[in-house]
Amino acid sequence: MTTILHVSDLHYERPPERRSPGITERLGRALGSLRAHPFDVLVVSGDLTSYGTWDRRELEGVRALLERLGTATLVVPGNHDLGANRERGERYPVFEHYEAVAWQSTNFARVFGQGPVVALRRGDVTILGVALREGDTDGALGELERELASATTPVVVVGHYPLEPVRDRGILARFGAEGYVGQEMARLRELLSPHVAAEGGVSVRISYVCDQARCEAVLGDAWRIVPSEEVIAALRQALDAENVLTMYD
Repeated sequence: MTTILHVSDLHYERPPERRSPGITERLGRALGSLRAHPFDVLVVSGDLTSYGTWDRRELEGVRALLERLGTATLVVPGNHDLGANRERGERYPVFEHYEAVAWQSTNFARVFGQGPVVALRRGDVTILGVALREGDTDGALGELERELASATTPVVVVGHYPLEPVRDRGILARFGAEGYVGQEMARLRELLSPHVAAEGGVSVRISYVCDQARCEAVLGDAWRIVPSEEVIAALRQALDAENVLTMYD
């Protein structure tokens, strides 16, 4: 089994830090502590920096910080690493500078040397990272669709912008894709949800058991599925037949 450690919104700054004094030292301690937790892949889902889309040196700094871990890492940019659109770039010229250039000439691509869609395969899973800008000028969604169609393992798709609100109150209740890459996220939702039930469907219950702990979790309504033969077969292939049960109330 492949263990994925997911973190996000590091907001690294090169010294002297202007927005978050002390962030470089705190990030170094936090990332260093990860060595005590065994995992196979580190995934960072955007906003690695606060000013990376404006100053490439910020991205170079956070890349060096991550490389110290010496582990397989997949990163995708957030709006502070790759400006989402011209309007936000004009409104926030330092934090969200918009680079009106081809993908390969953006600060993020030049520092991390990857395309708008990046694939990392480890053991029993494929992780796909997707970077979006308004208008999908980089062709990320078409490339993602091709990767999904050709996948032979279970796939985890990682991006920066949430498909759904993640909180009922506070800033995270307001933050989403609208105003950033709204239309592109609508298309992304279509790509990712062919087996998710728009209405009805059945809930997914996950039972996790190991030597030290046991828990059960029921996924939210957004992840209710249509229990088609194809879905059940895919789950049994990925998890072994004895680990997949269809339960009736």
